[in-house]
Amino acid sequence: MIQSNFRVARLGDLPAILALLADDMLGATRDSVEGEPDPAYRAAFQAIEADPNQMLLIGERAGAVIASLQLSYLPGLSNRGAWRAQVESVRVASHLRGQGIGEQLMAQAIALARRRETGAGRRRHPRVFPGRTGRRARSSRFRG
Repeated sequence: MIQSNFRVARLGDLPAILALLADDMLGATRDSVEGEPDPAYRAAFQAIEADPNQMLLIGERAGAVIASLQLSYLPGLSNRGAWRAQVESVRVASHLRGQGIGEQLMAQAIALARRRETGAGRRRHPRVFPGRTGRRARSSRFRG
């Protein structure tokens, strides 16, 4: 398994992140990567960047963005008001899928959530990517 570097996304990564989002069944119909990014994408990126409970995490290799996800921290009433971490929009460049990059990216997200003292990663049977277990994803969304 080739290691990738992971870091918080910067605004300059936005076109590459949008390309990853558009590179799947759902994203191809709703996200556009042609020409300059729609100003709504920039506004959303800046709102995420400004919110301490949101993070866009990317994976890169040789300076190229090859994976991304959004990590959100959510307050809850259960478990004595514990905060939870939620992961959305996990994407890996299509030509690199199946190489463990998504697994590495999720491990980074769990590590970040643990540092933040959420309940992340404490499941007895943590969810894994469907392809790793022989299961199929329903639609193109991951469900455990």
